[in-house]
Amino acid sequence: MNLRKDLDHPLTTNLQSFLIELFSTLNGNTVNYTVLRSYEDLPEQAGFDIDVLVQDEDLKKVLDVFQEIGQKHGLIVLKNKKKNFYNIAVFEVDHIEGKRTWLLFDLETKIAFNDDLFFKYKDFEFSEFKSGQLEIKVLRVDWYFLLTFLYAVAKGTLRAKHDLLKNLYLSDTALIKKRVLDTLSCLAAEVDLNALFLDKINVQPAICAKLRDALDIVELKKNPLKKETQSCLNRFKSRFSKYLFFRLFFIHYHKPLFFVLSGADGAGKTTVLNHVDRLMKGYPIRLKTFHHQEGWVKLSDPLHENNLSPKRSILRIILRPVWHYCLPISIRKRIVTFIDEKYYCTQVNKSIGRGFYSHEIMISDRYSYDQHIKTILLKKTELQIRYSKLFSLAMKKPKLAFIVWDEPERVFERKQELTVEEIATYQKSLVNFYHEHRIRSAVVKVKKRSSEEVAKEIVKTILATLDKEVFPEIFECKKDFSSFVNMFTPEEFLRENR
Repeated sequence: MNLRKDLDHPLTTNLQSFLIELFSTLNGNTVNYTVLRSYEDLPEQAGFDIDVLVQDEDLKKVLDVFQEIGQKHGLIVLKNKKKNFYNIAVFEVDHIEGKRTWLLFDLETKIAFNDDLFFKYKDFEFSEFKSGQLEIKVLRVDWYFLLTFLYAVAKGTLRAKHDLLKNLYLSDTALIKKRVLDTLSCLAAEVDLNALFLDKINVQPAICAKLRDALDIVELKKNPLKKETQSCLNRFKSRFSKYLFFRLFFIHYHKPLFFVLSGADGAGKTTVLNHVDRLMKGYPIRLKTFHHQEGWVKLSDPLHENNLSPKRSILRIILRPVWHYCLPISIRKRIVTFIDEKYYCTQVNKSIGRGFYSHEIMISDRYSYDQHIKTILLKKTELQIRYSKLFSLAMKKPKLAFIVWDEPERVFERKQELTVEEIATYQKSLVNFYHEHRIRSAVVKVKKRSSEEVAKEIVKTILATLDKEVFPEIFECKKDFSSFVNMFTPEEFLRENR
């Protein structure tokens, strides 16, 4: 998804109504909260996330309100608990061109810069922000300046934030100066705020370092590179693990986030998958869809040599007569069948591996299980059936497999590859196979519904299944967007609070 472009889009009408009712309910229940940032354009638009500071005692009440209002508006609300805060993601399962269909919230109970310098709800003073029907509690200008200033010092972005902080400082110099010096008395001997924001001094990195030392703030880096601190042993383990992932498809150490759409040919899987892709590409997550036979060419296919090995090695030229004239046909068939199945599994595993190491959620159009059921229905040799079952069970299990189920007659109308009876057998055999081998699955019945309605049901189930696991994927998108730099936007704050 184009995250920067998506943030410029207005929220859907449903999400705007959700925000208005959410804060109205919080105000009506006398919940102690304040929105820290990203509220200037609400409810029409929102930043990447909305930071909300909540009093400890009211945290559970706020979480319940999110869940209640979300269900009322038909939204998917996911929660992720951290030490002092919750991440909340709100998704609307719909595709509306030019509209944003998601919201992120950070519910905090404490803002800490070190063990001694931290703030809770009771420490702040507040003002009100109104926009149409929306009414929320926000920080007063002096506290807003203080937090913006501290974040800029901690992240070493004081030079980039200098003009914004200067505008805030000029809005109410006396109040802000009193607030900063009362809260951070150690600054008086280290820096003159008037000199910093009125005399246009050159804000060198040394200034940030000096302030961090005075405040005893640990520097917060924008994108900490964990690889730099890794030992040689850890780097070796990481590379060896990656090597095994791509080459040994039967090792299940890693747990990639991938899903499967199964079903008879003609059930509408590919069409549904296209709609799923369109719906989920609007969210701040990376999504990859692929066909299970993508890049697979059978060894028995006469085009195999031209496609995969245009140049024959000397060893192959020498062994070719041995293959054709010394080995019996039965043994050659066994070897070719084994290599075909192994190559198929390796190709699918590579697609999963590339998505896993790119922090993507993957959805496959069919999988090795479909391959096995189809091998049985097409009455392939016993050897092929055994190999297909063996390899399909050795493959990594999906987090959830969706069986797209439709009436056999309707499936036959779309594609006449199998008879009506064979289609019915295919669908039943697929369900039994998943159940027998304890592979998590869900039957999605079409029932004369449009492919878009079926896709919405699948997306809702995917989000509910991912639950907390969706947040690491969201944070990866957040890193790409580099939204940590724009923590506050004081010019909009000044415009609304003059």
